[in-house]
Amino acid sequence: DEEGQWVIETQEGQRCPFSYEDAEGRTFCSVHSAALKYGEDPFHIKPRSCALWPLALSEGKPPVLCVQGDVWSFPCNQKKTDWTLAPGIEELIGEVFGARFLEKLQTSLVARKPV
Repeated sequence: DEEGQWVIETQEGQRCPFSYEDAEGRTFCSVHSAALKYGEDPFHIKPRSCALWPLALSEGKPPVLCVQGDVWSFPCNQKKTDWTLAPGIEELIGEVFGARFLEKLQTSLVARKPV
């Protein structure tokens, strides 16, 4: 992208070059699947940009942690409407920021859920 920053270009239809579809047409990450198959932690095998995706950190002061705005345009995601975090995102946030942070985030989401 620019010096010291790397991106993985998506292919047609917003597909990651490492993605694949199973027999049921669901999209998965081949790097993540291979790590699990061989008993490795995907978080430590995948490139950081992949391991942290779709989380984004703003460049403002203070920085704000959010989910990338166009996350639902990627075929490996299906929009959820129940105001909970997807299991993979929960795992990622817990791994990067710790269980206490994840718990506070989950509590905040429940508190903001529209009635």
